[in-house]
Amino acid sequence: MIILLNGPPNSGKDTAANFIVKILPQVNHAKLSRPLKAAVINIFDLSSGTLRFFNEDSDLESPFLFGDTYRKVQTDLFHHLEAQYGPDILARMFIRYAKKNIAAKYIVLSDCGRTVEAQALVDHFGKAEVILIQLTRRGCNFGNDIREYAKINCDKRACIDNNHDLEIFEAQIKRVLIKWRLLDGE
Repeated sequence: MIILLNGPPNSGKDTAANFIVKILPQVNHAKLSRPLKAAVINIFDLSSGTLRFFNEDSDLESPFLFGDTYRKVQTDLFHHLEAQYGPDILARMFIRYAKKNIAAKYIVLSDCGRTVEAQALVDHFGKAEVILIQLTRRGCNFGNDIREYAKINCDKRACIDNNHDLEIFEAQIKRVLIKWRLLDGE
């Protein structure tokens, strides 16, 4: 089963994914952007320490990226791939990667950002096997970003307002998982 987390930058997608990994058994946290991140590391010859810095704030311009931001470089690489291979290329790459490398019962994708990618996952795995959790948060939006709130046809979806402390946010995530009967014995 695929759990898609969808929301604007800084809305709490990775935090939600970490909660899901903690709560559910047999779960793998993955990202559609995995190939983009790997490419940036290799193209710009980045160290793991530099990468940790970029993961904390992907919107800071950096001399390591010749004045660009980590987010912009990934977006530029995506546009190149999109032009060559189609707008659902990251979903297709993930499907191939998951078949070979992920055996978990649940896969949580914390960076689902475009309808075309989300729908490609629904088309491949089936609407009963894809869950969509959309996050909102005050002050967070998709301005100047290629991502959007995904509009897909799946059987299970929820919207969580992440404007509270971490305990409440985790409880909201857990409540959704219980509602969908994903937790054994609950």
